[in-house]
Amino acid sequence: MASAHTTGAASSPTGDGVVPVRPGTFALFSETLLTGLVVALLCLPVVTVLPAVAAGVAHLRRHVEGRADPVRSLLADFATFLRGSWLLGIATPVVLFLLVLNIDIATATGLPGRGAVRIVSVVLAAGLLVLALRTAGGRALRPEHTWTAALREAARRSVADPAGSVLVLVAVGLCAVLIWMLNVLVVIVPGLLVLAVLSVEHRHQRRRIA
Repeated sequence: MASAHTTGAASSPTGDGVVPVRPGTFALFSETLLTGLVVALLCLPVVTVLPAVAAGVAHLRRHVEGRADPVRSLLADFATFLRGSWLLGIATPVVLFLLVLNIDIATATGLPGRGAVRIVSVVLAAGLLVLALRTAGGRALRPEHTWTAALREAARRSVADPAGSVLVLVAVGLCAVLIWMLNVLVVIVPGLLVLAVLSVEHRHQRRRIA
């Protein structure tokens, strides 16, 4: 899927010595859509969202670097990333659900201090989304790490690279708008989000090397 459609090479290697290439625009677009469809299916159990995103990031990274990127490799990555992810995979949607519930209660009721509760809940929910996505992205780019190590590294990067964290949050917002505009896009939007996470983490790596 990948190497036959690539054109040109980037100027510097990635952290593991692989020189990325610049795939053709249509090739990257089509691969992103395919990745989004597969990731969307893998996310259906909800608790598998993080390993699904990590597998999608790893898949698109191979595509961008011009390496072999069959769908079976994405599925193999998902099976690998699934191991050890259950605690984080369950805790993330549960905490996010509670925060959204807080926001809904604070908006619909006369709860004292509801304005502060709503603001704090929104900030925490945004931070949780960024942390979860950067954890998945970091796990994909450093497969030797455990999920616990990936979480610690993601927390550090989220603070050390605020611009990257904002970019991830903007990507989440844009994806939400696309789904709100046309619900059927929910099956391909994950690919756009995965590409955004890969871009942010690659940007962070290049800044560190520079």
